[in-house]
Amino acid sequence: MIYNEQLEQNILGAIFCLNGFGETVSDVLDEVKVEDFYSQSHKAIYSAMLDCNSKGISPDVNTIGGHRLCEDQFMYIMEMWKGTSSGINLRKHSESLRKISELRRTQDRVNSINEIISSNGDLDEKLNEIEQIFSADIGFSSNEIGAKHISECASNYLDYLDKRWNNPDDVIFTTGIPELDAIFGGGLEVGLHAVAARPKMGKTELMGKMINHFAVDRNLPVYVGSLEMPDDQVMHRLTSSLSQVGKDEIKNNFTSAEGHYDAVAFSVFKKGLSDLANTNTYIDTRHTNTVKKIRRECVKIQKKHGRVGGIFVDYLGLLESDGKHDRHDLAIAHMTRSLKGMSKEFECPVVMLLQLNRGLESRDDKRPIPKDSRDSGSIEQDVDSWTAIYRDSVYKPESPWKMITEIIVRLNRHGETGTCYQVLTSKGFVNADEHTVAKLIHDEEVARQNKEDSSGDGYVGRSYSSK
Repeated sequence: MIYNEQLEQNILGAIFCLNGFGETVSDVLDEVKVEDFYSQSHKAIYSAMLDCNSKGISPDVNTIGGHRLCEDQFMYIMEMWKGTSSGINLRKHSESLRKISELRRTQDRVNSINEIISSNGDLDEKLNEIEQIFSADIGFSSNEIGAKHISECASNYLDYLDKRWNNPDDVIFTTGIPELDAIFGGGLEVGLHAVAARPKMGKTELMGKMINHFAVDRNLPVYVGSLEMPDDQVMHRLTSSLSQVGKDEIKNNFTSAEGHYDAVAFSVFKKGLSDLANTNTYIDTRHTNTVKKIRRECVKIQKKHGRVGGIFVDYLGLLESDGKHDRHDLAIAHMTRSLKGMSKEFECPVVMLLQLNRGLESRDDKRPIPKDSRDSGSIEQDVDSWTAIYRDSVYKPESPWKMITEIIVRLNRHGETGTCYQVLTSKGFVNADEHTVAKLIHDEEVARQNKEDSSGDGYVGRSYSSK
């Protein structure tokens, strides 16, 4: 077992030499834990020191020698006191003690893992047990601080406001869609953000646009977890969106149906691919992924680049639970709470895509609301924002909103709700303000009306408002 008996004696003896008083002693008593000592006698003596300190009594030789936890140890305490010449090295020795303690805990974890590996049992169960050991090692609790005095909170709040006012990029994460950022009061903040839609509405397109903005425009380290698509499909969408070259055009080697090669489009595509390749974006397309696995990847990114700028998950319903849960809704609740915890730990937004229940399609107004989320209770409780994507032409092919996609912020715990618009093209989403949207709707309506008039059926289509 890893321990240093002499070092433990020197620390206790140094505290006695300093009569349990002074800034160094106070710091050591705050930082060193009872479990950092290996010897049971030393644990008892140090526990007595902490007990006296908590009551405002200096933990000197007399108070500790007569403490109830140190019965029959007075002579040993006197020997340690006399055997220590001074307390000059107390801080240095306490740092060494904590390192030895961490090595001892690491050794215990390694031994536990070796026992699991050599035991009989289901392979998945073994891996899950080992994962839990690693999680305890680097889990969310490792960064927990506990209760803080309100004066410290006030100071932190002023620091936050100073950054928001003078360096907003440090705390506000723009999405690449100015109108959406305006709804969010400048952009996304640290938190869990849901983007939800029925199939074919453009969830992945929207997320891809945000990823490109985070990674290329903002130069942020980004984690992308895609459980639906392999690497090449993810890259195909990201590169098409960034370069604004159509997906089919890329697939067809930039050659039209008439056989014309578009060298300009190829050059733009290469530039976009190069820009993406030079970002710190990490794409994880494992078909079995969990929140713990995502967290481990983010820890690696943080160690390598100093921070994580954004975490994107496509999509929540395909994540596997880290543990066993009696019901699916409990598993979802555990995952959303864990993802929210990750956003706080890495101080960045976590954006997750959601599938919606088919039930919404039975309504006249099929624009999604939070209750349309599968297992909506826990999701609605944990997310900081819930944004829906809706395109009218998916349900009504004759709709003048044919190219218009509505981005509807339904829930925003830190600000306003509202709607902005994107034009969906073969190249991905293109930003559009309300004037652009109104003109597109008008042109589409006129074109459809002219077509109907020329057919002679006299049908007048339904009008649609721009809201």
